[in-house]
This record gives sequence, structure tokens and C-alpha cells, in this order.
Amino acid sequence: MKKIILPILGLICLIFSCEKEEQIEASTYEMLTKNQWQLDANFVKPNFFGSDNIYDSLVDCKKDDIVYFNSNGKQEVFANLIKCYPSEPDIDSAISWKLVDNIIITSFQDGSKVFTDTLNIISLNEKQLQLKIFNKVLNVNYEFVYQYHKF
Repeated sequence: MKKIILPILGLICLIFSCEKEEQIEASTYEMLTKNQWQLDANFVKPNFFGSDNIYDSLVDCKKDDIVYFNSNGKQEVFANLIKCYPSEPDIDSAISWKLVDNIIITSFQDGSKVFTDTLNIISLNEKQLQLKIFNKVLNVNYEFVYQYHKF
């Protein structure tokens, strides 16, 4: 009987003495809404006017913008330090957003027209967000990738 009990007790002690490192990953929604995002790269395929990196051609006032995905369904863009024009509001919150699987769907209304974009989440972690969107420009289909870092 002792031969059976001792191994069982040893096994029980071994099981309960091991510490489990449980890392609970934040959901996509939580990572989007708890962080503020600033664009740091913007690529396009096929090349757009001879370059695949269009971030360098962006005006400085767009490079320093900070994006918030608020839990109330509004996406806010904070103009940060450099404004594109003096009367530009500090925060533009005209865009609505929702998350469906790994896709961000944004929409905004301009007069009677509603514009919608579908952004595929390529990657998302505590430090970086990468989004992909397909747009047709001058009858050519382009793939745009937007890379943001946590601000």
C-alpha cells in the first residue's frame, strides 16, 4: 500500500508545485481601444509613382497625427503638434468604426454620401498595428499597408 501511496503523493506534490504562467492575451478590441496609434510607415503595391514607400511623401502634418479607436464606436484623429491649416480642429471624430473578426470597418458621412473602408488587420500587438486596404486609383488596384506604433 505504501508503494502505491508514495508515488501518488509525489505526483500530486509535483503537479501543484509547478507554477503555471498564464498569460491572458488582450483581445483585438481591447488592444485597439486601450492604445493610441501613430503612423510610422505606409507602403503600396504596385509602386505608386515609382515608389512603394509613400510615407516619405506625406506632409508632416499627417505624419504626427494620433489615432484613437474609442469604445463608443468613434475613431478620433488628434492633429497633435503640426496642423495642416490654422483652423484645423484638434480632434476629428467624424469617423465611425466597428470591428468584425480581424477587420476594421470605418465610415463617415460627407453631405448625403457615406464612405466606407474595410481595413484588414495584418498584425496587432502591444507595440504595433498594421492594416491593409485595397483601393482603386486611376483604374489600377492598389494594396496599401499602414503601419502604426503605440504612441
